[in-house]
Amino acid sequence: MKREALLDLAIVIVGFMLILVGGDLIGLPVPGVLAIIGGLLLAWWRLRARSESWSSIGLRRPASFPRLILAVVVLYAISVAGVVGIVYPVSDAMGWQSLELSRFDDVRGNPLALARILLIAWTTAAFGEEMLFRGFVLTRLEKALGRGTVLLTLAIVIQAVLFGLGHAYLGARGVLTAVWIGLVYGTWYVLRDRNLWPLILTHGLTDTISMLAIYSGAVPE
Repeated sequence: MKREALLDLAIVIVGFMLILVGGDLIGLPVPGVLAIIGGLLLAWWRLRARSESWSSIGLRRPASFPRLILAVVVLYAISVAGVVGIVYPVSDAMGWQSLELSRFDDVRGNPLALARILLIAWTTAAFGEEMLFRGFVLTRLEKALGRGTVLLTLAIVIQAVLFGLGHAYLGARGVLTAVWIGLVYGTWYVLRDRNLWPLILTHGLTDTISMLAIYSGAVPE
């Protein structure tokens, strides 16, 4: 079981990185989006090989709509509180610059660019990243590392770090922000009912608010 989980992880992570780095080197458009799509296809292949499905690892109907909304509100509040109370002070103490947002410059005051980025935010980002990092990577890490509170905590930390590194284009502050979010989402996933929908909706909400802030000029260039 552990060997199979490690193999599945290696296939998906290596495939993801090859597409991401290779796509960037040869100048493909949106290499991050292509990497997520490629990673999801590889993960789907490995799930089928283990007689599993996306629903078995969390992409299933929530038990209660009001509880789902409450979960989104709580997750968003915890995420923001951690960014303000942990990420900002650590980043300032380290002398890290603000988020590197130059790739979103075309969104400022441009409704068409905003619509395009929101489409990406709700598909490959919200759906794709939660299915890949929390749904697949975290569950494979659990199988690979074994049972126990310490090993489960290690699995959550590793997937959060991998998630953070996937946001290196945002700079050091952005990586730490993504690590924090990965820790919050991963912990919620394993401690609650292992349903991906609260994470997907919170992720999409977070990205939407961020993009609207850039569009409106609330975030300085």
